[in-house]
Amino acid sequence: MNLLIIGGRSGRRRLDILSPAFIDRFARFARVAAQVVRDETDAVPFYVPVNEISFWSWAGGSLAYINPLASGHGNELKAILVRAAIAAVEAVREVDPRARIVHAEPAIHVVPRSGYPQDIRAAQHYTLAQ
Repeated sequence: MNLLIIGGRSGRRRLDILSPAFIDRFARFARVAAQVVRDETDAVPFYVPVNEISFWSWAGGSLAYINPLASGHGNELKAILVRAAIAAVEAVREVDPRARIVHAEPAIHVVPRSGYPQDIRAAQHYTLAQ
């Protein structure tokens, strides 16, 4: 399995992840990444266009815990990330129709703190809220 991790800093002007421009820029990035992978290997590639959209939108868009360090924008960030993931999938598949797409999301099971009905209901509600 080959793993491609992209990161770092550049001299480019900052791009606001909450702006619609992010979607097109991300799709262009995905296209170029897919071209590199296609040209470097004959293996069928697997892509996770955006990892853990739900967690990222909650932690970064609602709680300001991770980038983009926003509060009150969880739903907006989730919508942008979903649209960016779809655009990236389309771009990748245009370059390499063999590409396999994987969407990774955390799954949790909450155990009630006691056998009391209210704790059981609260745990079930939290588990189903994913």
